[in-house]
Amino acid sequence: MNHKLIPIRITEEGELWLVLCIVSLSISKNKKLAIAKNIKDRKQFIYCNNSKSWIQSALPQLTEKEKEVLQLACQGYTNQQIAEKISLNINTVKFHKRDIFEKLNTTNCTESILKASHWGLL
Repeated sequence: MNHKLIPIRITEEGELWLVLCIVSLSISKNKKLAIAKNIKDRKQFIYCNNSKSWIQSALPQLTEKEKEVLQLACQGYTNQQIAEKISLNINTVKFHKRDIFEKLNTTNCTESILKASHWGLL
């Protein structure tokens, strides 16, 4: 891990705004992908190699129920246990997981938990 403070601007009131830049291992399968994100306002910028520019996109949004399902999965609960714990049908739990996988562009719970944690969605 590497981090440093970089001044980005001085406001009209004379306040100096700084950004904390944290460099971490990538969760992306694309080795040349660079992503800058702001968890607070849920924006991310992806560097496009073709145009040599940053493209803004929003971080995925999970519903409260999807977060709850993913948090329980993170704790090791099975689909049946999750369904019983939050009073849902097991098929509804599976539906929420499918939606989570689609939103996060993942294929399983482990990958989803990793991405959601990385992006501050949990």
